[in-house]
Amino acid sequence: MDECHLVAVRQQQDEFVAAPAREHVRFAHRRRQFPAQIHGVLDPGIVAHDAGWREQMRRVAATQAGARCRSTTERTAADAEKESVRLKKLEFFQIQAASEKRQAFRAVIMDARNFGLFVELPEFLLTGLIHISTLEGDFFVHDAPRCRIVGRRTKKVYQVGDIIEVAVDRVDMLKQQVDFKLAKDRA
Repeated sequence: MDECHLVAVRQQQDEFVAAPAREHVRFAHRRRQFPAQIHGVLDPGIVAHDAGWREQMRRVAATQAGARCRSTTERTAADAEKESVRLKKLEFFQIQAASEKRQAFRAVIMDARNFGLFVELPEFLLTGLIHISTLEGDFFVHDAPRCRIVGRRTKKVYQVGDIIEVAVDRVDMLKQQVDFKLAKDRA
């Protein structure tokens, strides 16, 4: 076996760094962040004698630049997709808020504060607030140590983990927030 130099590519803070390797190449990565061209760097065609080392380094540098560009583009596309999905959810709930017959949604109470209940709709992966002023039929008091809200007269309790039915009260597109209220027929 002739003495050849292999090129080892490793990730270092979102950059791909080339380094000579003598005995073996250790290549740990998350597959999705590396385009197919990076995997091609370690093929047998890259193995060359010292005379071709500069050409190898040029190829690796070009591959690094392409990988950085693709990685940045992929992150930008993923962020744009998340933002698009969030805006579509807000549009859907805005239509629900404008509707006369509002649909009821299953929600889980995530937190109880002195101003209301934070709820999550698991179906939509969306969090919103039920303001304490929208809780009808009693005057509700915040019980901080037990993380719940209790009605003074009826002793009705809403606590973290309870599953309730909610309807959309209002949507603020500017702040990207949704406010809910208890669904009347199921409260």
